Amino acid sequence: MFKKIEGFIQPSTLVPLQKYLASEGVEGISVMEVRGAGTRSRTIGEARLLEPRLKLEIVVREDIVERVITALKRLATAGDLGEGMLFVLPVEHAVRTTNRRREAAAAK
Repeated sequence: MFKKIEGFIQPSTLVPLQKYLASEGVEGISVMEVRGAGTRSRTIGEARLLEPRLKLEIVVREDIVERVITALKRLATAGDLGEGMLFVLPVEHAVRTTNRRREAAAAK
C-alpha cells in the first residue's frame, strides 16, 4: 500500500530533503513553485502576504511513511513563521500508464 505526502516547504530546504529521500530509496518527487498564505502568515493591514513556497508531492510505501514525515519535519524547518504543512493521503490505486500495471507492481 502507498501513501501520498503533500507538503508546503521553504525553498531553501529542498536540497537536504532530496538527499534524504534518495537515501531512503524514494525515487519520485514532484516539486511545484507556489505562493500561499496560512493562518500564521505575515500580514500587511488586513491582507495576508502570499509567500513563496514549494509544494512537494511524494508517493511512498506505507512502511516508510513515518520515517519520511519525521525527516520532513526535521529537515524542512528553516525557523520562519508559517514555514509549512504536511498532509498524508491514502493512495487507492497506482497505475503506470506505459504498461498499465497496477498497485505495488506500478512502483517498480
